[in-house]
Amino acid sequence: MITIRGTLEKCLKSMLENAHLPKEDNYKVIETESMVLNQAALSNARASSRLIKNLVERETQRALQMRIDFNERKVNWSQLKISRRIQRFETFLRDPDIIQPNGIEIGYGFQFSAFVRQ
Repeated sequence: MITIRGTLEKCLKSMLENAHLPKEDNYKVIETESMVLNQAALSNARASSRLIKNLVERETQRALQMRIDFNERKVNWSQLKISRRIQRFETFLRDPDIIQPNGIEIGYGFQFSAFVRQ
């Protein structure tokens, strides 16, 4: 695996062999380049951290919104089930066989249909 340190040491060695600059200037060039690379690495690390934080926040918000939507749909479904049961029961009570069953006479002025909602 090639490392930045190994690359910089190789460049320094090559620069010292060529000797087109004084030794101190070669060290200064390598030090400057290493500082620039270090700053770039730190900047990239901060950017990566920021991206990860944004991703986690967005996924958390999405999960929360999905949970809210699920709960709303669950409530709507329950209300729909209840209203459908009520509707079926009212339809059942409106059935003529239920209001006035065969073979049963209602006496004493009692009207069974008075209890059915219209």
